[in-house]
Amino acid sequence: MITFTDVTTRETFSVCFIGNVLLVSYTGSLVEKAIDQEGKPTPWNSRKFRTVSQTLSSGSMFRFYVLNNRLKDYMKVFFEDGSDLALSFGESTSFLATDIDLSDDYIEFSGTLGIHDSIPSYIRALSRIEPGKGRSQSVVSDQAALYLNLTFSDFSIFLDELKKQYQTGDSSGFADIEKDLGQIEKLLKVSLNDDFFGWIGNEITLVKLAPGANSREEDVVAFFHAPDMDKAKNGLDHLCRQIKRRTPVKFKEYDYKEFHINMLAMKGFFKIFLGKLFENIEKPYFTYIDDYVV
Repeated sequence: MITFTDVTTRETFSVCFIGNVLLVSYTGSLVEKAIDQEGKPTPWNSRKFRTVSQTLSSGSMFRFYVLNNRLKDYMKVFFEDGSDLALSFGESTSFLATDIDLSDDYIEFSGTLGIHDSIPSYIRALSRIEPGKGRSQSVVSDQAALYLNLTFSDFSIFLDELKKQYQTGDSSGFADIEKDLGQIEKLLKVSLNDDFFGWIGNEITLVKLAPGANSREEDVVAFFHAPDMDKAKNGLDHLCRQIKRRTPVKFKEYDYKEFHINMLAMKGFFKIFLGKLFENIEKPYFTYIDDYVV
């Protein structure tokens, strides 16, 4: 093992060959650990890793691999208690393997994600249905720091698949969800399938805008595709009217640049069924832009 030292900054990095593999790190102990693991069983020589890595092309400039069950530990570097979303992703998937290609204008990742058969998840539900074509980038701000796009040929098919998975994987938890949804419908005298789920088209997008001075972690914008905007407006108007009539919740409504902004005051509703992806969307404000409920 050879260690190089920058005589000006005193920064060092270590180099070592193992067979035809070159190991380089600014932390010598990491190279030593790699040497110690040579020839031992590791996740990287498992069948699941070979399955995803063999799907990659031979002509890409770089390859990028992630051991997904370590994502939570990695996220703890940036967040005090890690990330629930990273934990969920790590539990339901095995490896991410991608090719990386560079052009003058962008970096493109393209690859394969290993999905566990036994754990219900958004990713597994999405893998079992036909994808749709996303168009929300046309209405998303160019200040978006994160753009997460879920597409499906038909939302109702995705919803049915998600129900099947959770009913099989967590029957008691699914029964609690069904009970909560039933209580909401009974209290408000509404049909959530007609007034909310029924108008969603083939795309849901989550956007985190570039943070400003007063930004909060939960500041997320969701775009729900609504191919029949009249149906979406009628459903949400009905929900809002029933909430006003049957609960003490106070609404804040106002107009901004010719857009009417309302509030859907059903605390916890999104988390009840749509899970951790939407757990921070509480009492959201909403409006209509093109064919999206935002």
